[in-house]
Order: sequence, then C-alpha cells, then structure tokens
Amino acid sequence: MNDNHQIYNRQVSYYIGIFLLSTVFLTYFFSASLLLVGGVMNAYIFPCAVVASAIAIGMLMQWSKSWIKLTVSLILFILLASWLCTFLADDSYDGIFYHQEGIIEIYNGWNPYHEPYNDGSIWVNHYAKMLEIGASAVMSTTGSLESGKVINILLASAALFILLGVLAQLYPDLKKSRRYIISILFLANPVVITQVLTFYNDFALYCCLIILVAMFSLIHRRIDNKLTWAVALMATMIAIDTKFTHFFYIGVAWMMFIVLLVAKKRRADAGKCIVAGLVSLVAGGIVLAWHPYVTNALGYGHPLYPLMGGDCDIMTGNTPEMFVGDNRFVNFIKSLTSSLRDGEWSCLLIPTHPGQLLSLNYDCRINGFGHFFGLMLLSGFAILAMSCRNKTTWYITACLLASCFIFEQSWWARYIPWLWAVPAFAVLHLSVSDTKAPRIATWLKRLIIACALATAVVATPISVYTKITYSAFQELVIETIADSQVKVDFKTAKSFRHKLNVAGIDYIETDRSTMDPSRTMLLYGIDDTHYIPVIELPEDGYRQITSPGRKTELLRIKQRCTRR
Repeated sequence: MNDNHQIYNRQVSYYIGIFLLSTVFLTYFFSASLLLVGGVMNAYIFPCAVVASAIAIGMLMQWSKSWIKLTVSLILFILLASWLCTFLADDSYDGIFYHQEGIIEIYNGWNPYHEPYNDGSIWVNHYAKMLEIGASAVMSTTGSLESGKVINILLASAALFILLGVLAQLYPDLKKSRRYIISILFLANPVVITQVLTFYNDFALYCCLIILVAMFSLIHRRIDNKLTWAVALMATMIAIDTKFTHFFYIGVAWMMFIVLLVAKKRRADAGKCIVAGLVSLVAGGIVLAWHPYVTNALGYGHPLYPLMGGDCDIMTGNTPEMFVGDNRFVNFIKSLTSSLRDGEWSCLLIPTHPGQLLSLNYDCRINGFGHFFGLMLLSGFAILAMSCRNKTTWYITACLLASCFIFEQSWWARYIPWLWAVPAFAVLHLSVSDTKAPRIATWLKRLIIACALATAVVATPISVYTKITYSAFQELVIETIADSQVKVDFKTAKSFRHKLNVAGIDYIETDRSTMDPSRTMLLYGIDDTHYIPVIELPEDGYRQITSPGRKTELLRIKQRCTRR
C-alpha cells in the first residue's frame, strides 16, 4: 500500500504538467480548427480547453478525490495567473510592435486562415502564430489583451511539472528535494524568465524541447505508453506552429533521437518515432498551421515566406557591431565572455561590476544567459569529463552543443535557449550516476546551482520590475488624457490604438510634425526615434506628469519626453 502511494505521488506532478500542457494545446487546437473552417474567435474556446483537460486528467486519475483537488487548484492557478498578467503590461519591442497586433486583429475577427492581412506588419501576415492565437482566445474570454500571457505561464509550468514527474519515474530513488532542485535548475533559464511575461516566443521552444526530451527519456528507458507519445506529439505541434525556427529545431531533436535509437539497434522504436514525426508534420504543420505554412506556399511560393522565397533580411540590422566579421564559433565565445557595460570583448567568467548584472532582458544579445553562465558551462563540461563514461550522455551533450552552430546567430541566447540545459544536464548526471566522482565534481555541481540561482535572482526582479513601471506609466498617461482630445502618431505600433480605444480616449491620428514638441511624449521606450509612437498631452497634463518627484524618476519620465 505504501509503495502504491509513493508511485501515485510521483505521478501527480506528471498529471499537473499534462493538464497545463493540454490546456495550452487544446486552446490552440480548438481555435485553429474553428478558424480553419471559416469561424472567428469566441469567448468559449479557452474555458472549453480547460474543461477538456480536466476531463482527460480525470480519466487518467480514475475520477479520484485527488483529481478534484488537483483540478480545483489548477483552475484557481489559471485564474490567478490570468488576473496577475493584466497588471503586468508587456514592455517588449516585438511584443508591442508585432505580436500584440496579431492577437488584437484575430480577437477583432480577422481569420488568417482565409484572409490576407495587408494593412499592417508583414510578420503578422506571414509568421506562425500559435501563441498569438492562444493569447487571442484568452483575450476573447477575459477581454484583456495582457491576460493572454497566461498561455506562456501555463507552457513554462507544464515543462517544469512534466520534467519533475518524469524524473520521479526515471529515478525513483532520487530524493524529492533533489528532483525539485534539478527541475527548477533546468527551468531557471533566463530566456524563459525574461520572456514568459512578454509576447516573445523563443522561450516556448526551450519548454517544448524540455517536454519532448523528457518523453524521449521514457521511450529510451522502455517505460513509455500511449500517454508518453501523446505528450510528445502535443509538444512537437506547439513548437511547429509557434515559429519557423522552432519547426526546424524540433525536427532536429526528433532526428537526433532516431539516430540514437538506430545506433542502439532499436529499429522498432525508431520506426514509431518516424511515424510520430510524420503525424506531427501533417497535423501540426499542414492542418492546424494551414496558416501560415500552406497559405504562404500557395500565395507566395514558399511556406517560410518572407524569410525564404523573399528578399527579407532581418539579421543584418539586428547584429551587434562586435559580432560583425567573425565566424559563429568566435562570436559564440565572445557572447559568453563579454559585457554590455564594457562595450568591448573582454574575457570575463564573472561580472566585474554590479551594473553588468542589469543587462539581462527578453532580447539580450550579449551574454544573454547571464554573466555566470560561462563559468556554469565550463563546470558542466568538467563534471562530465570527471564522472561520465556513458556514451549516450556524451551524445546528448554533443547534440546540445552542436545545435548551437547550425545557424550563424550562435551569439543570440534566445535563438539557442537549449544551451542552458548543458550544465543542468551535468548536474542531473552527477546526481543519479553510480560512478564515484571526485569531490571537486560535487563542488562544481554546487557552483552551477549557486550560479543559476544568482542568475534567476537577478533576472526575475528585472523582468517583473520593468513591467510594473511600464504598466504604471501607461496608466498615468491614460489618467492624464481621460477627459481630453489628444493627438497621437501610432507609427507602426497598432496595438496602442486598441489600448486607447479600450480606455475610451478621444484621439486624433496625425503625423508627429503637426504636434507641439514641448508637450509630446513617447508611448514606448526611452529613445526618441522615428518609428516610436508619440502622443501630445494637454498642457496641464504634461506639466503634471513631468513635475519633479519620485514617480517621475521611477517611470523615467524625462527620458520619455521627446527631444526639442
């Protein structure tokens, strides 16, 4: 009886993760299916996804009392997370200038599966948008644009709990506290921490890979079942339909696992993986993602248009000067050992100034895993060198590292988020290995955990703080112009039109040149550039907002005022 109880407890984390993953997937599945047959978004999709997930878990848990407690707890968690998201406005550039536009347009009735979008961002018209569609479904239920970020929280939480549950199945003798530490270590990735409260989507690839590799581990250990394959398919289709590069990398993960199975002469399992991959490709890449892959191919000659089949270059202008002219391997090392504060390449494995720690953000292009990560990575390799004789472990590590160099942008953390898993994987190996390792390996393991904790402690407040201050700034502007007619130049940030409409603001769209520069303010950012939206405030309101005080400094009001 005691053994059965322990087995059941180990499964609870797994069921929690599956519930959350299923909610994300079914929200997209119901939405995409409705759009595919010519429908539009409605308020019932997200609640139906939650209910369907609860029913599925109820069947797995045989409708026990524990299922009731779990379901009620998770529904409360979803409600609380959705509510909190409404107070944490996305302050990311791509989130405001691109992702939010797609969410709002779908919410307002645009059906991308049947109608081209010719009056806005080219990315909205042609890019994959699983997360945007999911966020739009949430928005249709709550009425709040920002609440759509709950989809991100559910996906990240699903990866955490599924990994926790799989570790319990793979290593039942591993202490519960160590399972928690290792799972949190994997998900403490700064790419996840800094993006989960934005509408960026790179974190989703990492979460899907964590889930997929966890399922691969069960298959590899021959303890898989139908549920294992179902979870793998859901994670794969989410990745395929989130971003073009995610489609590619999730396919690479499947191929690498198939190669491993073939090398171990497990051709039957390799065959199952091939079939599963093809099912994911057809169901996720063609049916559910009819838009954009099929619509791009039919209308523009290539499923990955405009990145392929077009003349769009998005990398030249996004590459920091320090990386221009060097190859991907040199830039990889540069990124992991450089500091934004120093401005030049300097070989640093730890920060030399507190201000360097503040550089972590959702789109960090230099040392995007944090200033301790170089030390973590070297420690991870040292642990494996001292303690690992397992060829499979080295194969996985080699795959993780080699995948970073497939594309030129090996310096961009959000494009290679799985690199964070290398030191975490080394810690996992040392924690479960039967081989006696030198004492220094244990100290290196503790060093990795300490560095990851320090990085998370820095990244989390930065991520939350910037959103709190940006939310406060938006609310301050709305309050100031509530009873006035104002001039606004939205530029390319159409999401602000929706926000002002929701707030009931009376505004006139006009070019910035017609505004009084002594009363204009940037609606986003702190740099006065030609593409940032600008608003002209009433004279009294402008004077009130810019008056000296703690709030003015906190919200960086002076930097938001346009140059004269």
